[in-house]
Amino acid sequence: MKELEGRPEWCLDLTWMWGVLRVGYEFADDREVLFGKQIDGTELGWCLGAGIKLVSGGSMQCREI
Repeated sequence: MKELEGRPEWCLDLTWMWGVLRVGYEFADDREVLFGKQIDGTELGWCLGAGIKLVSGGSMQCREI
């Protein structure tokens, strides 16, 4: 949490992430999700969609609300 101090934009970012995972992909509230930025200096942002598919085991289509 120390890393987030003084960075109010994280509130919106994290709320959006929760909404996509919980409402869009219907992840359970008690599902643990870990986010990483890099592995061995390589940015991970490119693989977010593939990661969601891997952990959800379902369709890659977000349900309409």
